Amino acid sequence: MRGASVALRFAFLFAAACAPGPRGDEILQSPSVEPGNQAGSGSGTQQAPPAPTPTVAAPPALAPEEQRSGPLNEAQRAPLLAIQNDPPPPATTRNTHYWVSNEGAHHLWRERISDLGGALVGVGTDQLYMMAGWQQPELLIPMDFDIEVVKVHRVYGIAFVNAETPQAFMDLWNRKPTGTPPLAALIERDVQDPTLRKELLRSLKTSNIVIHARLRQLVRLYGPRQVACFINDQAQYDRVRKLWLEQRVFPKRGDLTADTTMQDIAAALRKVGTPLRALYLSNAEQYFPYGEKFRRNIIVQPFDDRSLVLRGYPSMAYSQIDGDEYHYSHQPALNFVRLMQVSSIGGVQQLMRTAVNTEPFGTSIVNLEPTPAKRAPKIAPVRDAVEGSGR
Repeated sequence: MRGASVALRFAFLFAAACAPGPRGDEILQSPSVEPGNQAGSGSGTQQAPPAPTPTVAAPPALAPEEQRSGPLNEAQRAPLLAIQNDPPPPATTRNTHYWVSNEGAHHLWRERISDLGGALVGVGTDQLYMMAGWQQPELLIPMDFDIEVVKVHRVYGIAFVNAETPQAFMDLWNRKPTGTPPLAALIERDVQDPTLRKELLRSLKTSNIVIHARLRQLVRLYGPRQVACFINDQAQYDRVRKLWLEQRVFPKRGDLTADTTMQDIAAALRKVGTPLRALYLSNAEQYFPYGEKFRRNIIVQPFDDRSLVLRGYPSMAYSQIDGDEYHYSHQPALNFVRLMQVSSIGGVQQLMRTAVNTEPFGTSIVNLEPTPAKRAPKIAPVRDAVEGSGR
């Protein structure tokens, strides 16, 4: 049980984060409730003369104790709350809402991302909380282009704040024996705006059976592997819960190939002095070519020499552990930046042909020495606000 003071605090924070609007979709695009990811339209490799290539400099790093301890103050939160959503896509991938991950071996990245700190930006739902427990980021920005995924992250936030243990967290999603998950009552109590409350209750009703099943699946997967994660280990769970309690989670609706959210994330992270240490793309890249906007959106990010790009690649041509249909590849982020600046590589399928298998089994590294194209790839222009944000 948690004290009434925590409940009141969360109700205040949630209400402050979600400015009222005429529709739940619009409320969820307000400054603190945005998501972002996945596919969008992007042009392929261009042969036009290149736009000036942005020069990326790492933001000034705060000391670890400054980055990780205590709630963010208003000045620190302001740039992150100002991150805007991209417009909604005409349709979601396969006309489906991805409430849960279908990747089952994120632990293959555990040693690589352990204690990286910085920011974690990524697509999807439960897998981000899994990775956050290992990475211990200062900031978590879940990003998906499906507004329903953003709503689910808001529901996750209510669950994390209200549950002190992994088992209590899992129980909040369980419909048995009443037919209604306990989370519904918490949404009713903690969400002040009636339109937003209705939207979140609808999302919970649609997703909770799948999410509860996924959480139980994670227990079954990671227990036998003896891998501590947020759903089976109190210390890991406390790390993730603390991100919500300290107002360090900022769900956004964003498109990797669009103009707004990714540039806003880059500007915000620079303003708060936090490098982007892990960019998790799942398999989103397979839905678009490396066009001029995607290239720009990668180039502008505040990566440093510890930063990684993580991708799950669904192809039997690459090593996969038993029972999993994905291969888990990583790439030094600055290498990806350089490729996007000068290479003619047109998409992830071509990029993955350069992957080299690594340990543990089921993983690889992409670290291709960039070869400048005969005709430099076209890169979309960078907004002045991004260019002037500390580089």
